[in-house]
Amino acid sequence: MWPGGEALDAALARDLLPRVQQLWNVYGPTEATVLSSAYRVTAADDVDGTDGTVPIGHPLPGERLYVMDPLGRLAPPGVTGELWIGGAGPALGYHRRPELTAAAFVPDPAVPGGRCYRTGDLVRRRPDGELVFRGRRDHQLKIRGYRVELGEIEAALRGHPDVAHAVVTARGHGAEAHLVGYVAGTVPGAVTGAQAAEHLRRRLPEYLVPHRWVVLDALPTLPSGKVDLAALPEPDQAGGPATAGRPVASVMEELVADVWAQILATDRIDAGDSFFGLGGHSLAATRVAGRLRDTLGCAVPVRLLFDHPVLADFAERLERLVMDDIVATPGHNHPGK
Repeated sequence: MWPGGEALDAALARDLLPRVQQLWNVYGPTEATVLSSAYRVTAADDVDGTDGTVPIGHPLPGERLYVMDPLGRLAPPGVTGELWIGGAGPALGYHRRPELTAAAFVPDPAVPGGRCYRTGDLVRRRPDGELVFRGRRDHQLKIRGYRVELGEIEAALRGHPDVAHAVVTARGHGAEAHLVGYVAGTVPGAVTGAQAAEHLRRRLPEYLVPHRWVVLDALPTLPSGKVDLAALPEPDQAGGPATAGRPVASVMEELVADVWAQILATDRIDAGDSFFGLGGHSLAATRVAGRLRDTLGCAVPVRLLFDHPVLADFAERLERLVMDDIVATPGHNHPGK
């Protein structure tokens, strides 16, 4: 069996293996004669646990695959870059589209006189040389100065054993832009948004972890089987257990949420939200620490927020800090005393 056209999910590969004699994951765009690489999946495979997808493998005979950085240089192993395809596969160009041809078909970086097709696909090379698909270049966007690759987040989510399908979208504009994660469990109730977020935090930088979540029994799809992005519900419309966060509850959580809202210019913060996922940065963290110091009457180290960016966790640590300060300073005129 030779599945292709979409990233092969590791869970699907495991389901297919006992049903077929051989399973090959194949990759290749139309502009490079359809097939450019292949990877044989076996029962003994340790598929890429970070991405949750099966590698796309090595180039087929006569093909050359390059992982290129944004400046058109070869990217080191382990670094995500754009896949360029050289060799016998690439077409001559697009019919009567000279500008598009010039942008997509470029000189081969290693073979004088050779040509490559720029796929727009993002990949990284594993230590064993196998290539792993990471998403699309045109799915990149910037949120509060951070370059975000939605496919990278979705691939990491698919690595969760209880996640059957996942998609990540961006909502809002400018300072209000944020990520929303949509997940469907292997069975209803198998995974929560909080569990999905924690799974990502162990694998990706904090700014790549969505701070809003919607858990559905199944993601809406088009007749082609792809996720129907237009049919995804807004987080506020999902209701009930679909959202992962809980409202702030304690006095300290309310105080922290109020300060974060003022500093980050946002009006909706849940106890499970991450400061940096909401767009916080080092300067904003310094302002938060200063505001809390003035309110609580004790020193609040900025490092505390970096070590505990989730509101509920940060509020709990902050409350301990305040209590320790009261105990260590008898007669201290603390506002909560």
